[in-house]
Amino acid sequence: QATIVLQGDGVTLAQKGYAETMPAGGGFPPMQQLVSSFMEQGGKMWVCGPCIKIRQIEESQLIEGATITAAGAVNVEALEADAVFVF
Repeated sequence: QATIVLQGDGVTLAQKGYAETMPAGGGFPPMQQLVSSFMEQGGKMWVCGPCIKIRQIEESQLIEGATITAAGAVNVEALEADAVFVF
């Protein structure tokens, strides 16, 4: 199982309708398709609570399946994971 943690400006990806505005790049499918496929296959998307708050993004504006989180939960998830990739 994979978990994506969005922080900083990356939280905008979890906003409803945002992925549809992103152009496909590098031969990859459109971002909307990538996000949908990830979520349909059981991927988890966590969104930094303080990051959305400062950007005035409300929970109701997030895509289905996106979960608001904070640093403590992210640290626990990382400690319990088999692997962690940061990009």
